[in-house]
Amino acid sequence: MKKITIFVLVVVNCYLVLAKIPLQQAIKNGIRKNITIQNNLLEQKSLKLEKKNRDMQKWFALHMGGSYVFKSQQMEITFSDVQINEGISIPMEPIIVGAKHNYDLKLAITQPLFTGNILPNQAKLKHIQFEMEKNNTRLNTIEIITRIKMSYFSYRRLVSKLDSLKALLKSLTLHHKKLKDFYQEDLVKKSDLLETESRIQEQLLNLEEIRKLISQEKIYFKFLCDLNVEDINEDYREKIKTHRELVSYFKQNHPFLGFLNNQIQLFQIQKKITSGEYLPQLVGFAEIHYGRPGIDYFSNDWSFYFQGGVSFDLKLFNWNQRKRNLKILNYSVEKVKNKKKNFNQEAEQHLSQLFEAKKSAENRLEIIENLIRTSREEIELKKELFQEQQISNKDYLASFTATERYISMEKEYQLQVEIIKVNINKLIGILHDRFQEEI
Repeated sequence: MKKITIFVLVVVNCYLVLAKIPLQQAIKNGIRKNITIQNNLLEQKSLKLEKKNRDMQKWFALHMGGSYVFKSQQMEITFSDVQINEGISIPMEPIIVGAKHNYDLKLAITQPLFTGNILPNQAKLKHIQFEMEKNNTRLNTIEIITRIKMSYFSYRRLVSKLDSLKALLKSLTLHHKKLKDFYQEDLVKKSDLLETESRIQEQLLNLEEIRKLISQEKIYFKFLCDLNVEDINEDYREKIKTHRELVSYFKQNHPFLGFLNNQIQLFQIQKKITSGEYLPQLVGFAEIHYGRPGIDYFSNDWSFYFQGGVSFDLKLFNWNQRKRNLKILNYSVEKVKNKKKNFNQEAEQHLSQLFEAKKSAENRLEIIENLIRTSREEIELKKELFQEQQISNKDYLASFTATERYISMEKEYQLQVEIIKVNINKLIGILHDRFQEEI
């Protein structure tokens, strides 16, 4: 019977572990539901279509149009009388040219012949803007991943504090029960009993505060990813590489650096477009017209006619605006380069600080482990001394309160290390766990 009970407990425990949801699922849900990321993806689709439009502008376009013009006067051509013989002449009637009511329908095709590479560069501009939006999407994705992970670890930290407080309350309650028995036998003072009761009430207040914070964290986590944080696996650990590997990854892959590089490319393309505007712009065209009057103004009839040619446009003088515009773009490039340099320096500084904070937390964790061992020995010793009435109740309470505090601090520092690693990965710009999976 005992073996069957153990087997059932093992099966139930395995089911509960398997039933838990991995944190990666919460992250996927959070990315999928985030409105900012959805808008980023929609913007990418828009920019793809805009680039397609720019690509097609270098090809011919077909237009159809029409016009109606009313003229209050018409051209009149007069002729001199024709002399036949001396004294005899034939008067000539004037000829009316054109019409008061003029109609024209046309079908035209236009083809850019030379634009100073403006049209290809405008298409490149849209492609760079698309890449910028992709990097912006990655930045927002990293932000939502970090929020979910931070909420997850904050919840675990609060639950750890709650468990420690419950353990402390359990110890205090057992101690209070013993004190009651001792008080009945006049072995302890009433003040010892009241002191323990006061300590229990203080811890109950702390317990309520922790429960309130846990409830708030649960609500926030569900808002982020539509999952309950208590249903998430508790075995998740953040992974990082070495300091040197992370610096290398940062320089090659950080989305914000990619965004700044795209900005520089954008300004370089805009410089080419600005220069191209001052080159000849040639457009070929061919048109079929159907109008009244048509090409023959002497005949007020509907007729077809064709015309074609090349239009030419060239900017000759505009008060040196081209030079000023190019200077403005050069200044913009320099500003982005300065921003990139500053971002690199600040990131390396923050990365070093985070690694120092991680090392410090790990060192403190080792010290806390030693303190826990020592305090457990001390509490056993003080328990005997208290029962022998060699120390006060206050001293005894302080000993096992300290032990529970050290246990709580141990879990706190363990989770603090995980939170620091989350911040390191955020700083480096690691998107999801693709880089972590390589470890």
